[in-house]
Amino acid sequence: MVSIRPEVGFYYALGLFANAKAEGVVLEYEGRRFDYFNTKVEGRKALKRSDLGLRFGVDAVLKRHYGIGIGYDQGLLNINKNLYESDVKLRNGVFYIRLSYDL
Repeated sequence: MVSIRPEVGFYYALGLFANAKAEGVVLEYEGRRFDYFNTKVEGRKALKRSDLGLRFGVDAVLKRHYGIGIGYDQGLLNINKNLYESDVKLRNGVFYIRLSYDL
């Protein structure tokens, strides 16, 4: 038996680390690894840590225990702090695939 579970709601995310690579090379700023949340550029950090958004998805559950799902998270907050000009808005968007086992 297969059951379908839709997913709609809000999410909150807190960024811990955000390093970058360009063509396989780790980006650095003033001789140190560039961390988007912690490295200060002109006295200010590049990105905001917090994000709030909407989540949409669907799960298929097989035999009451095994699940597979897909979904999309769309950020609502502008996470640009000092990375680009102040009028540039950055928002997260994440597509995901999930495998699960329910107890």
